[in-house]
Amino acid sequence: MGWLNSIIDSKAVLGALLVAAITTVAGLLWRNWHPPRELSWSVLYDEEVNKGADKWEITYQGTDISDGSLVILDVSNPSRQSFLKEYWETPLSFAFVNRKIKGYKIRDHDRLHEDVKAQGADSTVDPRTQNRIQLPPFSLNPGTGFKLTLLLSGDRGLDMEVEPAFGIREGGLVRHDRRPTRFWYVALPVALAVLAAGVVIGVRLANSALTPSAACASETVLFQGSTAFAPVVNQARNSYRQLCPNATVLITADGSGKGLADLETSGSGSSVAMSDGLPGSQHSYAGLTARPVGVVTYALVANTALISTYPNLFGQNGISADDLRQLFSGTGDPTHPSLFAVGRSDVSGTRTAFAHAYFGGVDPEPAGNRPCGVQNPSGSHSYCSEDSTMDLLGYVESHPYAIGYAEADALPFFPDVQVIGMDGHIPSTASVEDGSYPFVATEYLFTDGAPTGLTADFLDFLTSGPEIAALRGHGFIACQDLTGTRLDGACNG
Repeated sequence: MGWLNSIIDSKAVLGALLVAAITTVAGLLWRNWHPPRELSWSVLYDEEVNKGADKWEITYQGTDISDGSLVILDVSNPSRQSFLKEYWETPLSFAFVNRKIKGYKIRDHDRLHEDVKAQGADSTVDPRTQNRIQLPPFSLNPGTGFKLTLLLSGDRGLDMEVEPAFGIREGGLVRHDRRPTRFWYVALPVALAVLAAGVVIGVRLANSALTPSAACASETVLFQGSTAFAPVVNQARNSYRQLCPNATVLITADGSGKGLADLETSGSGSSVAMSDGLPGSQHSYAGLTARPVGVVTYALVANTALISTYPNLFGQNGISADDLRQLFSGTGDPTHPSLFAVGRSDVSGTRTAFAHAYFGGVDPEPAGNRPCGVQNPSGSHSYCSEDSTMDLLGYVESHPYAIGYAEADALPFFPDVQVIGMDGHIPSTASVEDGSYPFVATEYLFTDGAPTGLTADFLDFLTSGPEIAALRGHGFIACQDLTGTRLDGACNG
């Protein structure tokens, strides 16, 4: 292997790889700072029906289709940005060459399913050609999509081509199952060769820097407090377990204030309190050691059913600070009279961050907890609170006139909940780092004195370079990644 190492160590090879790496990184950074507004589509299934013992037996309006085929298209939003209805300049449609549409269904997107039913078959399927289906404008959260299931007729001896037509403002539609062209038969091996060279040099130069390490004490540590930061700790815990199977990391997400109070009461060296921001007064954490680890991003959210009633709510301007204050104070919002607010309990750090972001630190929400499950608000002038991020998002998803706030990274788990803007601001990595988006909080991990044993080792692991790299993209920006941004001092306390 000495000959291989000598080639790798060649300055010419290293220089070429360095130029390629810089070019690639520059392209990736440009794509990260200017993410495309993009949807993707693919053909998941295309098979004959009603022919042979192993084929589907399907009838249409009581009649067998002798030349039928079942086709399933997948449409999804692969980006980190929400795709909104107003991005469509012309609706999305698909034409099936050499086929005719006999029937169709929308799956995994209840809102679009209802819109298609309301639109009716005559306006959905082109009556002249019977081979094109047009969908009404729709929205998709990051990482979500839907299935378009179609029953088609036509001679399968003729190739079926799917032809999309659309108009997306500042974006496009990408097919992800297209067969490679002749160019790619040449380009792909070349790209693989360059990638292999990069892997070899990367393993030689950076393997030790990217390998996480841990001392692996056979102890137990308890993380309690912030429900917004708990998912990040859980991600790190899963990685840590692979290195230290005998270590026990427990997580209790019950609000920043309660986590700090419990730590002060217990004085345990094996407990860590997760806090969204610093407490309001010094005596609230006297004797505790605060360790800033990064910034958590939050978002204003609402049930997607409100798109039909308040379409502008889901744009960048969304709702104003004055309307937001009225809504969350429990007095109601005359601009949006059917909305009701879902906030967080008094011990929530997310609630504190909400007040700091939009109301100068003055909390507009009613004092005392008003559990949503008990109050079950309906109509105007209503407000209730939930104890955790997941509870709040679950409640907003199940109530069509609800608006709330939560940690931004949790939204993909709730397809009927979508980000709304506030006075021209929506959350993104770019808007957080340039300081234009205010709804963020520095995450602090508190210990009773200097951490030791498993507590110290896990905290070091959580903030290590390899683990920070693994946690990127989970709604969390580490202190190390804030250098050179407008939030450069956010971790200085």
